[in-house]
Amino acid sequence: EASYVVRFYQSLIGKQLGNYRAVSFIGAGAMGGVFKGWDIALERTVALKVISYKLSSEETFRDMFIKEARLVSKVDHQNIARIYSIGTVKQILYFAMEYIEGESLAEMIKKGVNLNTLKGLGYLITICEALDVVSQKNIIHRDIKPENIMISEQGVIKIVDFGVAKVVDVDTKDNKKDGIVGSPLYISPDPIAGRPLDHRSDIYSLGASFYHAFTGFLPFEGGSAEEVLRKQLNLELTPLKKRNPKVSSALGKIIEKMMAKSPEDRYQDYKDIVKDLDSLR
Repeated sequence: EASYVVRFYQSLIGKQLGNYRAVSFIGAGAMGGVFKGWDIALERTVALKVISYKLSSEETFRDMFIKEARLVSKVDHQNIARIYSIGTVKQILYFAMEYIEGESLAEMIKKGVNLNTLKGLGYLITICEALDVVSQKNIIHRDIKPENIMISEQGVIKIVDFGVAKVVDVDTKDNKKDGIVGSPLYISPDPIAGRPLDHRSDIYSLGASFYHAFTGFLPFEGGSAEEVLRKQLNLELTPLKKRNPKVSSALGKIIEKMMAKSPEDRYQDYKDIVKDLDSLR
């Protein structure tokens, strides 16, 4: 099965999808593969996301794929990777989006880049401001993690991959049926406990991502996904200061409040996080 998936993506290199040509394969996720592409009409580089070979015949996943493009198109913000168009060619569902030349926060962490700086603080403030706009649209990302935070060569932050994002019903917030979605390493305790989700779940995941970035350590680790999920739900968080003595006590308290186990104990909106982070600058 894995070889079929690889061959499917390789077969698309050089092929034309609407006004776009797939130039090279970048990588694959659960929902599909991403290519570096070329916009033939406007003569610019784009990223092409193609639904996976396995899921392309399943209506539920095709709907999810289309929903991602529609959700992102509703959020016009300089720090959200833009969607250009969506189309189907010979039953291959794809969308074209902004191509980001740079590296992810995950790659920076892996390289040991010191993000416990004013630059790292600036990154966090910028993402909070972008996610504030997302939350005002009643959208929750549900998969905030270092891999989905890109920094372009010009130093511009871009949030990517809204593949599992959804619009929250602000009246009922009845999202329990969706279960656990996202990376166990950065997921909030809310879906693990079966609680309704809102933007405070993204706040937790953002805090967990920058806990990793500022200390160099994951908030919780384990030998299996189940073990990590149990720790996210039950284990007390090790203060940032103990992980990295260079992290200021004030910054540590902000991240720790973002990662409170109960949504009621976290920051209730992004503006308050930005206000407290700004005071550190």
